[in-house]
Amino acid sequence: MSRFDVDDCFWAIRRPSWPPPKSLTGTGYPPPGAQTLLSKGTGVICERLLYCLPLGYLHSAARVAMLAITLAIANGQQACVAQQKPAVTARFQVFWQDGSTTSAEEIDGWSQVARPQDESLDAASINRKPLFNLQNPARLVRNITLSNELKGPFIQLTNGDTLPGRIVTVSPATAPTNEDSLHVSIIDPLSTLDARSNLIQVRRDAIARIATGDRQPDSFTPGLVVFRGGGRTQARAIRWTPSGIRLLSERAVKSAAWSDLVDVHMPQVDRMQAVLRDTAVELPQASDFLGRMVTTNGAVFTYHRGRIRTGVHRGKLCHIVQPSWAVNAIYVPVDSIVSTSYRRIDEIALPQLPATELARRSVFGQSWQWRRNRNVQGQPLSSGERQADFGIGMWSHSEIAFELPPHSVAFSAWVGIDRRARDGGCVRCKLYRDDVANDPIWTSELLRSGQAPVRAEVNNLNGARRLVLVAEFAHENRQPGDLPFDMCDMVSWLSPVVRIDREPLQGVPLDLEQPFPELAGWSISEETRQRISIRSFHDGKRGKWTPVMVLDKDRDPQATVAPLVLFQEVDVTLANAWLVGATGRDDMGKFGYRVIVKADGKHIRGTEGYDSNTTGYAPGDWDTVAYSLGEYVGKKVQLTVTVHPVGDEHAQLCGLLWGELSLSPFIQNLPDDGKPLQPDLVLTTLASLSVESEREDALKSLLAEPSAKLRWFAMDDSVAMPADVQAISCDLDPRSKRFVACIGPSGFSSEVGPFEVWVDDKLVWQSGRITRLIKAQQIDIRLPAKPGKRLTLRVKNQGNHPATWGKAGFVFQ
Repeated sequence: MSRFDVDDCFWAIRRPSWPPPKSLTGTGYPPPGAQTLLSKGTGVICERLLYCLPLGYLHSAARVAMLAITLAIANGQQACVAQQKPAVTARFQVFWQDGSTTSAEEIDGWSQVARPQDESLDAASINRKPLFNLQNPARLVRNITLSNELKGPFIQLTNGDTLPGRIVTVSPATAPTNEDSLHVSIIDPLSTLDARSNLIQVRRDAIARIATGDRQPDSFTPGLVVFRGGGRTQARAIRWTPSGIRLLSERAVKSAAWSDLVDVHMPQVDRMQAVLRDTAVELPQASDFLGRMVTTNGAVFTYHRGRIRTGVHRGKLCHIVQPSWAVNAIYVPVDSIVSTSYRRIDEIALPQLPATELARRSVFGQSWQWRRNRNVQGQPLSSGERQADFGIGMWSHSEIAFELPPHSVAFSAWVGIDRRARDGGCVRCKLYRDDVANDPIWTSELLRSGQAPVRAEVNNLNGARRLVLVAEFAHENRQPGDLPFDMCDMVSWLSPVVRIDREPLQGVPLDLEQPFPELAGWSISEETRQRISIRSFHDGKRGKWTPVMVLDKDRDPQATVAPLVLFQEVDVTLANAWLVGATGRDDMGKFGYRVIVKADGKHIRGTEGYDSNTTGYAPGDWDTVAYSLGEYVGKKVQLTVTVHPVGDEHAQLCGLLWGELSLSPFIQNLPDDGKPLQPDLVLTTLASLSVESEREDALKSLLAEPSAKLRWFAMDDSVAMPADVQAISCDLDPRSKRFVACIGPSGFSSEVGPFEVWVDDKLVWQSGRITRLIKAQQIDIRLPAKPGKRLTLRVKNQGNHPATWGKAGFVFQ
């Protein structure tokens, strides 16, 4: 450390470019606008921070005051040095709710497992001490040998999570819901079940920001779009396209590919809704918790206890986790997990909530800006021997107001001078309800550098809109050894949580579309809503968790489970006369469900002639059944889907999985007007029409009906081809340019086809096989340029099922 006298001090003040001593280099000191003075007192070398301006801007009185402060600090004070971390030799360190810590090289059931199969983490323990003991659960697990750093592209989620990766495609949902997803190629060491593609689907309504290069994740400006090359604009609205975005600004509408974008901040972000979605409980349990995982590549994942397991993937032990914003699971190697914190399901991490800076002042004009989940210098949060992976870093004097979620009742945190601050810091912290004009609801003692953090707790937040965190100067009350004004006042709030009352939320009727977007448009009775609860099923085959519907979870074991009935009123048209239902079961019971569809009370069987039944399928497998509403086209009907428990009425039922329950167009490839193509020359009107069949009256019976049915939909100018008719043929009119028809089975059928069109002895078109799940198809076939003499229609693999050529004939253009 350099030694110099008072004249040297003034020399340093005069030169704002004077470098700080080497002992401070790389520590982040001095704060903005500050310079470092090294003063020599009576044989004591003292290093202190002093906010000051170049001498040319100071009056002589200010010079004297600064010199007096410097000399006073120098006399008898200890050097301002960073506090040292406690020595820890084991790889893992666990911080418990009661403030104690445990260290070990491994955590059983967490970092090492006895079996390679997928397992839950519920039984994890360190030195035989359970992590999730209800009386004293673990609050933070840290691997002290690792650190995290975010580099390259990333996605920032509305709940505050971070996903390192790059968007590659947009996947539109089949149903009109907000569950559309984006495909993100995630970055090693993260992976998915299909390690070759490494793609994860992210719900688009959960995305707050997309950065395609190295950017800072802790800033957010709603609507900001930065282009490659330096251009930027402010977007009022953003829509996704398959290759990028389409944005609306004040001046224009513009499209941009992902390759042209550097940073995209979504203009409308509902952080509160995202945070509450994280806390959505499936089957509530006393041991419910939320986890927050941080990895070496900068990923941050918040997840529910029901959606994490251990398992071996690509030869490594992983934590398999699926946050609420993800459609499939992420595989995280244990040796890349820097930390995981745990909190109760009714606790919301304060940094996740929307916030506004109300005030930030410094005696000397500048101070550090507050940060989420880091101290003001961007380092991990710590105070005394406590550490946290989430919290708030601030500097005195600061006032930060956080919006509170509905039904907030309490707040708790640990607060103190950050361990990385120099000696001499002293502050007083306060909490205010709604506004600082009110009296504080909590006030700390004097918080000083080197001391343990204090507990901040309030239990009177009922009805409050905001919670204001304040760090005040403690200049007038400082003790010997404390620096004046706001020097070294680096404050850290560790693990701050807002507790909400879940009971009012539990009473809210279940919104089916949130956990089951497949049920969009369907209704259930209020009585039925009260009987339904939700749990998660880990589908290892598909690498994801799937919501499961549970009926009568609190029923008497001797009581019968009533059916589940979904309904909607439908104006049936060709645009919505095809219903597909896919149901499955989890592995939590012996018996499954039978699904029955009715229209105005009439039973409609699937296209193969049976109802859906999940009992005969393995857990996670779908029984997918298609239903034709063809006979109801042009009518308004009450459509009901009834789910009946199957098996012993007193036995334990499986959970019910929904893969699909959607209405869609009845015929594929129709023109934009939704109507079948109308031929200029109808096939059944031709005098040259003949059939190939062993029955002598085959042609007569074929033409006896003025219309034929296509999946029970009656179509004029059509012909149903029985299984004993091998071919239908006719002479070709020279004016004919195209052959058109709607093809498919007439009624029940497991499979029919291919359908074939021949001109003379040449096959000019062939369909694929039309199975029970494939819709009828509009075909439009251009005939050969060289006129043929005769056209022949054939259908293979009919079995005993008639095949229909609907609206069949020729077009002259």
